[in-house]
Amino acid sequence: MFDPDIQKYKTVVMQRIQQAASRGYIYYTSGEIPLSKATNLANKFAVLYEIDANENRRSYKKRKGEANGFLYLFPKKNSDNFHWWLMATEGTGDIHNSEKLIKIFDKHNRLNWNDDYELLLVPKINGKHSISWRMTRKCYQEWNDRIRKSIRQRYNDDKAKQAIWSLSRAPGFSGIREQVKNLYKLYAGEWKRSRKQTGEAPKLPPIGYVRGLKSETIPLSLMVTRLKKGLRPFPRTDSNQEA
Repeated sequence: MFDPDIQKYKTVVMQRIQQAASRGYIYYTSGEIPLSKATNLANKFAVLYEIDANENRRSYKKRKGEANGFLYLFPKKNSDNFHWWLMATEGTGDIHNSEKLIKIFDKHNRLNWNDDYELLLVPKINGKHSISWRMTRKCYQEWNDRIRKSIRQRYNDDKAKQAIWSLSRAPGFSGIREQVKNLYKLYAGEWKRSRKQTGEAPKLPPIGYVRGLKSETIPLSLMVTRLKKGLRPFPRTDSNQEA
């Protein structure tokens, strides 16, 4: 029985997917699955594709020219469903024969997170590329519209402040950081045009960085049990008792 560990935080899962892509897991398929079927999905992929293999087994398969696979799961917010991403390396084997895998850098089918973020190659100054997340075009446009609308409501500073505070909490991957910087410029420019009579724009909060993130996990089986009982996916870290 394969019982994968589920990360507590979205940004950690995003980083693990990014790291896997950097290590050669450049093919994927993804979807959503009901809570009741998540364990069966994990076990199915473990039996068919050895996604539970240890590093020694993975190294052996790589030497033999066989593909390796990883499965990432995360509970969907305000839902009984899980997001899932099955990632694979180059090589032979059932994972390529049985699954409709897509290259993660296919510009028409990029690996994405809930239509908010997508994984892609980001050009670097030295002419090389790095793998990072960025907002999808849809997500970026929604932020653009939210900022403009909140600032143009001249007698309601709370919405403008809330918009920029929420934006500052976007996952701080390099691709997203650059987009947030551009949206900050939009914020400052829009304020100057629409609110120049009310003084300077509020100070913009710093943009966070994503560094090496620590794993905090619980087994999938425990999470499924908790969700079936109507509890939050992860136990609270304080001493409060849960109902």
